Amino acid sequence: MTALFDACYEPLRRLASHLPQGSQAGISAPRDLVMSAFRAAIENWERVGTWDLERQRRWLWAVCRNQRTDELRRQGRARAVSSQVRMLYEVPAAPPEQAVLARLALDKCAAVIRGMPPKRREVARMAWLLLMPRDEIAEVLGMSAGSVRVHLSHARKALEHEVGPHLPFPLDGERSGRADDDGAERRGA
Repeated sequence: MTALFDACYEPLRRLASHLPQGSQAGISAPRDLVMSAFRAAIENWERVGTWDLERQRRWLWAVCRNQRTDELRRQGRARAVSSQVRMLYEVPAAPPEQAVLARLALDKCAAVIRGMPPKRREVARMAWLLLMPRDEIAEVLGMSAGSVRVHLSHARKALEHEVGPHLPFPLDGERSGRADDDGAERRGA
């Protein structure tokens, strides 16, 4: 094995330096590629040790090429998967004017809610910020579910009147188990 290493290491390293490199991430340096080939030779020495020097050299070179090919294939798959993940999960940035309008609308909503009577403000906060169901809000605030519904209806109308179509979040379908705020509960009662 020592004679094989002495005879083949440097020529194989020079050859390996001419193999395609891809983008450097995940690609072995030429010396590492050659050392991996020698490690494979040691692991397979019972077979490789019976060959002449030329066949051993060709086999080591084939191992180097195959390892680089595997690295390049893995790198290509990683790039493909990475681009697919980006396409599926990256949220496109909103145009600047849309971001500014959303921020202004949100500021206006906060101002409208701050200007509401304290009970209505608390009901709106619990429903829209804390996402509490109406029956829990009623229990926590010590009021009937109907009062909670009325407070939310007035809060919603105030926001729709002041902010209009620029509301940055939906006002219907709070987490009450129903999508319709204005009639389903009364009809069911």
